[in-house]
This record gives sequence, structure tokens and C-alpha cells, in this order.
Amino acid sequence: MQIKISSNGNAFLGDPKTQLRIGNVAQSCPYEISSKTELQVELELPNFHCNIGGEDPTTGQMACLMCPRSLRDFKREDDHVASICDSLKPHVANIQRLEISGLAEPFWRDRIFEILESLDLNRDSNIKIVTTTNGTLLNKTTRDRWFDLVPKSEIRFSIDATNPETYVRIRRIHEFDLVVENMNQYCRERDPDRHVAVLGNNINMLNVDELDEMVQMTKDNFCHVLSLVPTASVGPHLNDICLNTSNESIFREAAEKAKRKAKELKVNVRFPGNWPA
Repeated sequence: MQIKISSNGNAFLGDPKTQLRIGNVAQSCPYEISSKTELQVELELPNFHCNIGGEDPTTGQMACLMCPRSLRDFKREDDHVASICDSLKPHVANIQRLEISGLAEPFWRDRIFEILESLDLNRDSNIKIVTTTNGTLLNKTTRDRWFDLVPKSEIRFSIDATNPETYVRIRRIHEFDLVVENMNQYCRERDPDRHVAVLGNNINMLNVDELDEMVQMTKDNFCHVLSLVPTASVGPHLNDICLNTSNESIFREAAEKAKRKAKELKVNVRFPGNWPA
């Protein structure tokens, strides 16, 4: 059974297509968790928690191009994650998979470690931790701490580019070489039986011509899987570069080229259901 918990404490039961709101986690969720086993829980971090652009992005310190934090009418979510963890803690043994999700960067200010330690998780726990990172903060110290604490994991590296130029256009920071090196070292140091590494990129017209290079990047950096997801538009200013009827043939052709490259290199590449057939 799947349970999704927003940073404000609202809890939803079921898969994304059939979610049922079950109230505030402090009131409803513990009952659902205590009465079930092998649960899959998704906990969203507050939408403002990201090192790229910081909590209050400005023209001098911008958020990523596709991030809602770059919008003028962006609204910060309430942050009740600490109290949510208090509610979850007695029931951790029932959770098989815990995903730390959201717009946020989980490794910024060690937030993901704060959550895991508040739940009394350790390397002997019977749980898999899943999260997505931009890779900027996954240095040697952070990687060692992760491997020492987390029993099993799946980390998705969201880089969205195969060269510094594209990376700056999308991420708006000059850290391409750093994030690729951090991903490479993570994959070299991890136990592949315990820690899955995914290169998970958002695809739009700024990088759709780099799909076959992303396949090569997956191979070169020892990732298990390449996941390619069309960028979700957060406003009219992105509509032209996101997947739409006028450019779907470009996405389709790029995907076919990437599939041929993946077959050649024996790389596992995944396209979601909304990718044009």
C-alpha cells in the first residue's frame, strides 16, 4: 500500500491515479501504517528547500529554469516534516520503502540525514530509501555518511545535460563537472547490491538532442538505469520548450536514437507513459 505525505502533514492513500485524502498524518496516518505491512511511504520535503537559488531565489541567485521557485507568484509550503517524523517513528518497522521527494534538494543542510536519524534508521533497518538529488552536495563526506547509515537505497541523479553549456542554461549554475564527478564517485564507491543509481533527466527542447549522449553518460558513470522524463511546464514561459504537439516528432525521433544507442551499449533506458509513441 502507498501513502504520500505532504510537507504540511496532509496524507493521501493509494497510487497517484486513485489517491484518497485521509487527513492529517498525526491523526489518520498512524492508524493506516500500524494496520499494514510492507508499506511504501512518500514524504515530500517543503518546496523551498533547495541549494540552487536558496530559499528565496533572486535574479542574482536563480532557481533552475523549470523550478516553480523561479515564478513570481511562488508560494512557500508549510514545513511540518519534524512532526510528521514523530508520527511515523513508532511505525517504521511497517515501512518497506521510504521516498524523500519534492522539489527540494534532500542533501542540502543535511535534511535527509536529519529525517532518517529522527526515525532511528540505521544500516541494519529493513527499509529502502529513495530520493532524487541534483548531485552538487554529494561529496566524499556525504557519500560516506550515506553508506554508513542507509541499508538500501535508490538515488536518482537529476543533471539534465551532457555538457556544461546545456547544464548552465537549465540549472543556471556552473557546476556540471562537479555533479558528474560526484555521481561517478558515488557509483564507484557504492555496493551495487545495496545501492541503486539512476541517471534521471528531465527532457525538453534544450536537451532533447543529447539523449544518446545521456545513454553514454549512464554507461561511463556506472549507473544502473537511465530514466528520461519530459519536463513538466510550470508556466507559459516554458510551454514552447516542453513536449507539445508541435515538437513531439522531435522527442519521438530522439527517443528512437537513444534506444538504439542503449541497445548497443547494453544500457537500461526507461521512458514514461507520456513519452510520444
